[in-house]
Amino acid sequence: MNSGLIEHNEENLAVSDGRSGKGGRPSREVAAQLRGHILEVALREYSRHGVEGVTLSEIAREAKVSKRTLYTRFRDRDDLLVAAIEHGIERLLTRLSNTIPAGTLRDQLLYIGAEMITISLQQEVIGLERLLTSISQRMPEVYQQVSGTIQKGRLSLIESVLEKTAARGEIEGKSIPIAASIIFDILVTQPRRKVINHPTSSGEASMSIDYLPEAIDLILYGIFVRPK
Repeated sequence: MNSGLIEHNEENLAVSDGRSGKGGRPSREVAAQLRGHILEVALREYSRHGVEGVTLSEIAREAKVSKRTLYTRFRDRDDLLVAAIEHGIERLLTRLSNTIPAGTLRDQLLYIGAEMITISLQQEVIGLERLLTSISQRMPEVYQQVSGTIQKGRLSLIESVLEKTAARGEIEGKSIPIAASIIFDILVTQPRRKVINHPTSSGEASMSIDYLPEAIDLILYGIFVRPK
C-alpha cells in the first residue's frame, strides 16, 4: 500500500497526481488505491470492534480521509461492510491464485488444498468468520450476499484448474461446479474442522492434512477419462 495514502485526503491525492488541488480529481489508479486503503482500514476496524462498535466517522478518521470522501464512495455502513469483506476475500484468493504452480492436476489441487487450509487458519480469516457470524442474525441480507461471494470465490480456483484440465481432454468436463464443491469439502472443510476441533500442540495444520494425497487420488480416479 502506498504510504502516502495514509497521510493524504482526497484533495492531497489530486495534487500528488500532478493535478491542481482546486477541484481536480485523482487519477483512476490513485482513486483505486484510496478505495483499497479505506477498505483495508474498515475491515480491520470491523474485525476488531464489530459492526456496531465502530462508526463511519471513526473509520474515516482511522483511514485519514474526510467523511465526504467516504460517503462519496459508499452509500452507508452496509455498503462499506460488504465491500470491505469482499475486498479482504478477493485479496487472499488473488494471492493464492497467483502462486498456483504449473504441473499435474493432482499437484495443483494438493497445493490449493494445503494453502487454503493454512490461509483459513490465519487470524485475519478467523476474524472475518467472527464478523460474519456476528451479522448473520442482525443483518441476514448482508450475510447472504457476502457468504455467496465467499463461496463463489473459494470454489472458482478449483473450478479453474478443473476446466483447464477438462479442455485438454484429461478429465470429464461434466458437472465441474459440483466436483469443485466436493473437492473443496474434502480438501479444506474436513481437515480444517479437524484442526480446529483437535488442535495439535504446535498449532500447525500439517499433521491434519497428511491424508490429502490419498484423498486426491480417490477423487481423480472418479473424474479422469478412462479408455472405453
